[in-house]
Amino acid sequence: MEAKRVSAFTLLEAGWTKKAIANYLKCDLSFVYKVEKLKNEEVDFKRKPWSGHQKPTQKQPHLINVRSG
Repeated sequence: MEAKRVSAFTLLEAGWTKKAIANYLKCDLSFVYKVEKLKNEEVDFKRKPWSGHQKPTQKQPHLINVRSG
């Protein structure tokens, strides 16, 4: 099932119609709509700016391990 999801996702990005994808993968049209919804959510996620972007942390000075004894 995961392979079909990836294939549908790839074909949607390539510009195939939903009906053509459903026929090609021999799956239900509702499955293609679900994949399209996931695809749109991922695209929206990629476009969101990072609100809590962390500043690079300063490297702590290396501590020298001294053997006792």
